[in-house]
Amino acid sequence: CRGAPRQCCSRRYHHVDDILTDLKRVKRGIESGELDAGVTGTSIPATSMLRFVRFAGLALIAALIVLLLYPPGRQAIMRLIGVDRVPEEKHLVVLPFTNLGDAGASQAFCDGLMETLSSKLTQLEKFYGSLWVVPASQVRQENITSPREARQAFGATLAVTGSVQRLGDEVRMTLNLIDTKTERQLRSTVIDDSLSNASALQDSMVLRLVSMLEVQLLPEARSIVTEGGTASPKAYDLYLQGRGYLQHFESESNVDSAIAALSSAIDEDPLYALAYSQLGEAHWHRYEMFGQTESEELAIYYSRYAVELNDELAPVHITLALIYKKTGRYQEAVHELQQALELDSASHRAYRLLAQTYEALNELELAESAYRKAIDLKPDYWLGNLDLGFFYVYQGRHGDALEWLDKIVALGPEGFMAWNNLGALYYYLDRPTDASAMWERSLEIEPNYAAYSNLGTLHYLEGRYFEAAQMCEKALDMSDLEYLVWGNLASAYYWTPGDRERALATYQRAIQMAEEHRKMNPRDPEALSALAEYHAAVGDHREAVSLIDQVILMAPDNPDYLVSAGLVYEELGDRETALKWIGKALQQGYPRSEIERLPELQDLVSDSRFERMSQAVPVQVPEDTGSVEQHL
Repeated sequence: CRGAPRQCCSRRYHHVDDILTDLKRVKRGIESGELDAGVTGTSIPATSMLRFVRFAGLALIAALIVLLLYPPGRQAIMRLIGVDRVPEEKHLVVLPFTNLGDAGASQAFCDGLMETLSSKLTQLEKFYGSLWVVPASQVRQENITSPREARQAFGATLAVTGSVQRLGDEVRMTLNLIDTKTERQLRSTVIDDSLSNASALQDSMVLRLVSMLEVQLLPEARSIVTEGGTASPKAYDLYLQGRGYLQHFESESNVDSAIAALSSAIDEDPLYALAYSQLGEAHWHRYEMFGQTESEELAIYYSRYAVELNDELAPVHITLALIYKKTGRYQEAVHELQQALELDSASHRAYRLLAQTYEALNELELAESAYRKAIDLKPDYWLGNLDLGFFYVYQGRHGDALEWLDKIVALGPEGFMAWNNLGALYYYLDRPTDASAMWERSLEIEPNYAAYSNLGTLHYLEGRYFEAAQMCEKALDMSDLEYLVWGNLASAYYWTPGDRERALATYQRAIQMAEEHRKMNPRDPEALSALAEYHAAVGDHREAVSLIDQVILMAPDNPDYLVSAGLVYEELGDRETALKWIGKALQQGYPRSEIERLPELQDLVSDSRFERMSQAVPVQVPEDTGSVEQHL
């Protein structure tokens, strides 16, 4: 009897794949009328098949029961019968991980792992045509926490959820791959490792997920997984914490914690280029969000040093380019982005930023080309398509914008940010009713700053100045850092009976905040045109003219800035010059109806010269593409 178990052991299944092979063989045999008896190549005639099938069936049923109780086996069988397949179109969102440890550093470590996984997967996009990853920043901005929300907001087909638990020096990480359509878990894995091996934890995390996605990891892709790392476990732990804190850069304490963690990471490894790059980004947030002026130069210094340490990392070039762009150093930003694209030719983020930088330089053909290349990389990602739609609007190409709007709507974005942006596009295309519906829908999903601000603008143009002020106030209650909303609130106060004194004080606040932005980027035409209008409103005419003249030199064909020039000169009492700029704006496609709604231009609109000038401009009548509800 001792020999029997050994004989059984030699013939038992040693791997799930062996059972699946036999299952497939039986299935083929039943379909063909013969069953392959095994390695001998002999066949069982159909007349003898019944007894064989009964015997084989009992054995296979027993094996299947064992398999179904064993998770990898259960997943293999589900794949065999066509259930729980990973979709061919791998549009992926990495959702915030659950922290099973203490708050503070453990939460930051958990957030940093999520951010790093998303970033590494994004760098793998160029190797797999069907794979694209939603940026972690967009996931945070939309406050997406579930697979269903990820599908609605971004059109994602797959979502990654997970949890992280730190117990002393040990880390346990769970990753789950979810089909966003069925909300069914397709794959799952658990990774146990030590913090002394933290960088290997990152590599294992990426490699496991790539395997779960059922794509072959090419050798050149494998090198990207490990590039830019550090040999210091402590430095990597601190780096992850720093990235985690930066996910919530709207909090000054989080930014300070990020700076402390990243500075310590650099102390542990003075050659850690990615840590220097993240430290540059942290200082930039400290300057941009909280006005810490000493951080501006530090942001540039650390970002530059990261490139000097390792110029083979595309992300460090992109971070430096972003800071250059925001400080008005556009040519330098273009150079860094071109370097990034040489290293990663499929970087959607780099192409989007390059397009925006070319637009700021008024290199419009290059901007359009870069926007289109970004879309080619992620044709089903609505946000990239939206960029091009707004570009066409800003250039007065309303026909192209409408055509692109249909493409965006067909993608079916449903998150509150998507509704906001679609509303803005409808607004610029002179469809205020549709715009209002978009923004109201956005607020139904989640009260948010942008929708309140946008509704404030719309109510202002409708002559509902009190309601406009209310919307602006609600927006500023959520964030009071935006000079444009302060300027809009000042204008609403100005035209609300009895609020002129409040208006002047609010204009001064808007000027102060816009000047702070101007220090950051002296070549931002939007800030300069806003400042020109605010100075004109408070009676500082010389400064207003100086500013608006600079804007027109920078962007002579932008209809928004042409209207701004008309507003400034009308406020100064120079009707002739005001009419000249308004006429040019109409020629560039600016809607006449919006000019007629501006209270500051009511006297100009009543001038017979405006009527004659308007009639001489070919009217752009957008084709009716239907209501928003019909499209979505």
